[in-house]
Amino acid sequence: MTETENIVRKKLIRRINQLSRDKINALENYLNKMESSKSSKDEILSYAGIFEELDSDFFIEITDDLHLNRKSGRTRIR
Repeated sequence: MTETENIVRKKLIRRINQLSRDKINALENYLNKMESSKSSKDEILSYAGIFEELDSDFFIEITDDLHLNRKSGRTRIR
């Protein structure tokens, strides 16, 4: 941790110590939301690269041509 980070952390702790109980609860809720959104993002990013093994024609069909295929009722199951 850098010196700047330490300074910011100390300032935040001082500010948190001055908050009322309802503000503390609001802050905790906000932090919980931040943490859960990060884990959701991590879950989504864990799928990155999943389509690397697909051949390019099939990938185009399930991405670029998706709306066209849905309109025509055409599906291709592998």
